[in-house]
Amino acid sequence: MAVVSLISISVSSQIRKNVLGLTLGATSKTEATNYLRNNQIRYSTNNEGELIAEYVKFGGHTWLVTYFTFYNGKLYCIDFRDNTDHTPKSTMDIVYNKIKDNLLDKYSNYAQTFQPCYIEFSDNTMKLMLDYRDDDFPGRSLSLMYIYLPLLQKMVTDDKNEL
Repeated sequence: MAVVSLISISVSSQIRKNVLGLTLGATSKTEATNYLRNNQIRYSTNNEGELIAEYVKFGGHTWLVTYFTFYNGKLYCIDFRDNTDHTPKSTMDIVYNKIKDNLLDKYSNYAQTFQPCYIEFSDNTMKLMLDYRDDDFPGRSLSLMYIYLPLLQKMVTDDKNEL
């Protein structure tokens, strides 16, 4: 009599620090600007020094706006955003569910918060959040945000020490 054993192994990657070829915690604002220019992506800079890019393709979706945020000259946050003024609700529902399923497949071991329209993952170096606001007012919005925690924590500490 033969005994057959099936073993299921769950493989989980650390949350990626390299997004769009930019490394959170290491890429400078100049390098990020060069990336946007070289890829012919329209962008501007706001009063806080964030780079704001338009129509960035990532994760199988073209995002209406993407924010690149820096601290001490290094990239610490990339926030992809879309809303129903740009993308119809039916498409937004499909995009949200596809990205949610892909993130859960890849990072389920790092899931910290799981609600119907909000998922948060963290591996103590990176935080990844997917947020789908399905409100009629101010409107439906979708956000996929990668945050490099060491720089965020340094910023919070520096701001606190300023007081």
